[in-house]
Amino acid sequence: MADDVRSASDAIARLLEEVRGMAGPSTWARVEELMRQVLALYGAGLERVLALASEAGAGDAALADRLAADELVSSLLLLHGLHPVPARERVARALAALHERLGDGVMLELSAMGADGVVRVRAGVGPDQRCGFSAAALRRTVEQAVVEAAPEVAGVAVDGLGAAAGPEPLVSIG
Repeated sequence: MADDVRSASDAIARLLEEVRGMAGPSTWARVEELMRQVLALYGAGLERVLALASEAGAGDAALADRLAADELVSSLLLLHGLHPVPARERVARALAALHERLGDGVMLELSAMGADGVVRVRAGVGPDQRCGFSAAALRRTVEQAVVEAAPEVAGVAVDGLGAAAGPEPLVSIG
């Protein structure tokens, strides 16, 4: 299903670019307004579905977890500002999952989520860690994990990584 969602999203982006290339400025402005109105209508519908589920007693934590776990539903809820899991919690979960993947030698900690929308992550690598990441690669990996979990953030700052994180570069002896 994830591939179908990505494929549909890519197709929409391609079609919008094609229409933008064919339309003049005034026509494109109307297309954009049409898209805003359609998205607002769907957003209001999703919000109403959530309210009805809550009124029916189905608005419990288990339902919120199931909605958040479904990639398509989760992305639609994010798009409309209706995600049941706060951004801070989604980022913390993403960092925990990344830590699990990278191992104990990599330290990742959510240090702040500023009012400006910037997420600050403190990262570090133990002296004997052999994760194989350079500081830049680890930084990109952390940034990607945060943005995937909370695409609404304005930016990601990764602190605590020196010039290198991972094995020292090989030096030629010959």
